[in-house]
Amino acid sequence: MFSILSDRRKMLMVMKTLETLYCLPVDNKAVTSHLLGQTHVCTTTILIDMDIFKLSRKEMKQNANMFDSFVAVLMECISRVNTSIDRNMRMIACECLCELEQAYPGLLAPCLDQIYDYMQKEATHAVQSYTTLFVAVLQNAVKQLLEDKNPNMGRFACIPNTSLAVPAPFDSFVALVRSQMSKVASARPPATHPELIKKIQAAARVVMEHQKPLLNEWGVLFVCPRLSYLTVLGMPPTLFKDFAQYTDVDQPLLVHLRLRVLQEFPDAFGAAELEALMQRHLIMMKDSTGLLPHRILALHWMRMQSTLSDVNSPFCLARYARDFLPNVFDPVDLMDAKIQALCMCFGKDAPSTLFGVLACVQHFYYYQPTSRLSGIVFNTLCLFLTNFRLLYKQAQDLLVHTAHEQPQFLPNIIALVDRIRATPGSSHSLTATRLLAAFNTFAVSLDPPSRLRQFFPLIEKIVCDHKICPDQLLQATQHYVSDPAVCQLGLHDVGQQLLSIARQAMRSHATPVILKSLGALLAFLTTYYADVEIRDRAYFYYQLLTHVLCVD
Repeated sequence: MFSILSDRRKMLMVMKTLETLYCLPVDNKAVTSHLLGQTHVCTTTILIDMDIFKLSRKEMKQNANMFDSFVAVLMECISRVNTSIDRNMRMIACECLCELEQAYPGLLAPCLDQIYDYMQKEATHAVQSYTTLFVAVLQNAVKQLLEDKNPNMGRFACIPNTSLAVPAPFDSFVALVRSQMSKVASARPPATHPELIKKIQAAARVVMEHQKPLLNEWGVLFVCPRLSYLTVLGMPPTLFKDFAQYTDVDQPLLVHLRLRVLQEFPDAFGAAELEALMQRHLIMMKDSTGLLPHRILALHWMRMQSTLSDVNSPFCLARYARDFLPNVFDPVDLMDAKIQALCMCFGKDAPSTLFGVLACVQHFYYYQPTSRLSGIVFNTLCLFLTNFRLLYKQAQDLLVHTAHEQPQFLPNIIALVDRIRATPGSSHSLTATRLLAAFNTFAVSLDPPSRLRQFFPLIEKIVCDHKICPDQLLQATQHYVSDPAVCQLGLHDVGQQLLSIARQAMRSHATPVILKSLGALLAFLTTYYADVEIRDRAYFYYQLLTHVLCVD
């Protein structure tokens, strides 16, 4: 394809060959509808990739006739409505025209009346392709009307003569647009084109009425998002009330697709319908036989809608707090989603009983620190520490107990502290400091002192906080180093960790605060530690500590 587009002569030869093919009649022998459909797709791909508007004036003039003739062939093909034998080829032609319209917005606006009429007359399943084409052309036409411009409209004379002469709802859409734009050039269209707006709204109603028998995933995914922009024209949201029937269907996907319409038209449903929708989501969430993604998605919709609702709204999550209580039989991902939703039900002063939701995950001790269950526990604790002040003491006690009994979770605890400190707001930084101060008290009182080595990463994090005095912690570290087995063995990695603690202490605290405790630790390492390199570096740090005064 790239070699054809780069060589204009080859491209012209290919286009002429394709033109010869798509102009042939179907005889179901040498020329079949499938062959012509593939020819249409190939020609459309080339016309889009070559971007005809970027050609020179001479090249554009040479290719304009070919472009117009191809569009005319496609329009003539879709004009044969309700002919069953070539319905697949007509569907392909509609899709090709839709792609051309998306590549060159406004190109088919002059044909809007005809496409609208074809859509109304079509009675086979090809009506979806006709509706897709009409809605795409209508969308681009209205968007360009609102922007007071249409760069592609009229650049090609792609309006074929057709025998169908049925009155359309626009009475020449393009002529009306141009006349209105010439009368009012500076005002916004929604305020100055009432006649045109009424016709566009009428066409949108016809689309929705026409699609009632076909209300399915396709209708919600394609038609509704493309019609949502018409809200700026004052289109009544009650037009989409037919989607209320999806509340009681057995297919969860249709319920979620209905929420897509609710996003675009929040005023389309009344309070009773919203209440029924929330109850339907609760049933889906509690259905243990349903698929897990559907259950989580139902809860996700409830959480998302609650952010836009007041207390009296059916979407207020506080009304369903009891339904969000997790249990040990819930899948892990659903358990996490329930806890998150439950936390959204309360403000800053959540009841202390909320901490009890962690009872269903208290067996996380038996899992690896990188497990999904462990992640849920520490994510929930972070949420408690940053949002609910009444739960701080319980969360702190649980973290200290975890560090004491299960030191393999120390990386999770350090990551939790960093996450809290990184949360915007000065109060969160203070929370992280208070948490480290609690770990400082715990580390100083460790017994036996030989366990202190497991907590070196946490000790390093504590001495980095300039608001916490590290004097007692450094003394406890020296007490650990005083063990003859530590110095005589002289492990290099242990020495590196000790020097890292000393370095962070000198960087974070003033010299008078740490001179006595850190000086004693470095002097001991310089004299008794078995590793020569560690002794040399400890001596260097000791010289910095005693000869370079730092009071910041």
